[in-house]
Order: sequence, then structure tokens, then C-alpha cells
Amino acid sequence: PGEPVALLTNSIPTQALGWLKQRIEPQVIVDLEFNLVLADNVEIPVALDTVAPVFEQMPQVLWMNPGVPEYGQPVLFRLPAGTTLLPGEPVIFSTLL
Repeated sequence: PGEPVALLTNSIPTQALGWLKQRIEPQVIVDLEFNLVLADNVEIPVALDTVAPVFEQMPQVLWMNPGVPEYGQPVLFRLPAGTTLLPGEPVIFSTLL
């Protein structure tokens, strides 16, 4: 009782959440260009929206990949219109430091 039976999400995502593996200074991160890398290696430019001030534990589903750390700095990106992703679909973000 009192628990949701289903959660509804927008079928056309406008934002995507990622995590930075290492701390990057705020004045540096705003100047970086980020891309979303889809499963078929197509890169889509995304805009940085929000950077969390602290590191947090990442979702456990990502821990299955040994290259993914347990903690990261959450970053929210704005997706361009027409991006065809499913809510919850795992993706990779890339940038050049």
C-alpha cells in the first residue's frame, strides 16, 4: 500500500544523465564539448546542463563493466531534438580533456 505500481516517463527523452570518472574543475568542464556515443558508434553532440558538486555512488547495473568505477560525479546533459533513445537506455559520453 502506498507504493507506486508503475512510473510513467516521457517516451522522447530530452536529457541524459552521465557520471565523470574523475573530478574536473568547474571552469574547465563548461568549455568541454561532449558527445553521446550510440551502440552503432554514431556520435551526437550534447550540451552540458548541470554538474553535481559531489561524487556519488553509481547505479549497480553499471558495476558489471570492470572499466566503470563505483563512484562518479553526476552530470546532466541536454539531448538534441530528435534523439532516438529509450528511457533508461545505457549510453556512453565522450569528451577530450
